[in-house]
Order: sequence, then structure tokens, then C-alpha cells
Amino acid sequence: MAGEKCPRAAKAAGGRAARISQDDSHALMPAPAVSALPRQSRRRLRVALIDNKQRIDDFVRKAFAAHAEGWVLEIHRTAHSALGALRSPSPPDVVLLEVRLSSLSGVQCVRQLAACQARSRIVIFSVCTDDNMIVQLTMAGAVGYLIKPVRPEHLVWAISEVAQGRLAFCAEAQAALLSCLHRMGASECCTKLSGREREIMLHLLRACRTRTLPASLASARA
Repeated sequence: MAGEKCPRAAKAAGGRAARISQDDSHALMPAPAVSALPRQSRRRLRVALIDNKQRIDDFVRKAFAAHAEGWVLEIHRTAHSALGALRSPSPPDVVLLEVRLSSLSGVQCVRQLAACQARSRIVIFSVCTDDNMIVQLTMAGAVGYLIKPVRPEHLVWAISEVAQGRLAFCAEAQAALLSCLHRMGASECCTKLSGREREIMLHLLRACRTRTLPASLASARA
């Protein structure tokens, strides 16, 4: 199945959001210098990047070299390649996923990655800014969402956060999740969700504020 097109990605791809730069209009909460992070957050991590752009590879490598010495980066051009890596005895700690891949839809890809290896934390790293897509990908199993461009130190900090069991959603992704909850609360569609689904959505909202997902829901998948 061909990958779905993010409705707002095409416009972004032609402008600033397609560039990886030092200026971040989709900022996370202020990130401390990596050297100032607790020792446990600076442990050496294995990160799988699923993207088909060489410049993104180069950006992530430079970010790791500058702020995350010793981290290992694995490059995958397709979701199928990454699925093979996740089935290995030593899966990556974190998966960075560009959802605009051609082999699978973004939601399908996240679901398959999550089902394949629950220990690997999935972070969407994309130019896609569509609110509905952000919500769907989060419900499918993503625990972070970063909209390109991001600052190198923010990328490293976000990866460190999710590796410790927390969440890392940029401000625009947090706003999309909150907007979804507001729409649900104002309509009858909320009554169609199961109790478990409502519980997950409420905890996601709280977690966006505290950046910590309760252990009981940390492995929950839509």
C-alpha cells in the first residue's frame, strides 16, 4: 500500500519546514545542554533512523557527534528494512521515523514497528504537520513527534527523554493532541471510544504536560 500523503507536508517541503536548520519554529520545551543532563540520560543509545534523505542522515550524525558522543546511528531507507533490525536480539533503543515513505502508510508502519518490538521507542521525525495525522500516529504507538526542522540539541534531548520512558512532543504536536481531545469532548464521538481508549487519551494529555507516561500505559498500543 502506498504511503499516505500528509496534507500539509507538500507545502512545508517547499519552504522552511523542509530545511534542517538551527532555527526551530516547532520548538520543544527548552532543552538543557546534553552535558548537563543526568548521567542516566547520557548513556550510549542505539538509534534507528528510517528516512530516505541523505541530508537527514548527515544532520542526525552531526547532532550525535556534537551532543551525544558514543551514540550509534543505524540508517534504514525503508520500513521493511527497519522491521528486520527490530527483530534482532539487540533492537535499537529509539526509532526515528519519517512517515512519508512509499512502502507503507505512516500509521501502518508505526503499528508494525510497535508490534514487532515493544522495547524500541518510536519518535516521528517528519515535515508532516497535519493535526489528524499527528493524532493517528500517536494512537498507533508513537511516543514522540518532532516536526522538522529541529535544533540538534533538541533532537538529542528528545531521544534521551523517550529512551527513559518519557514523551517528547513538539509544541505543535501537543496542540494537535489537545485540540483532538477538545473536539472529542464537544461531540458525541467520545462516547464511541472504549474506556481504555479514553484512559489512554487522557494520560497522553497529562503526559504532554509532565513528559512522563504512566508505567501501566507505557506499552499501550492503539
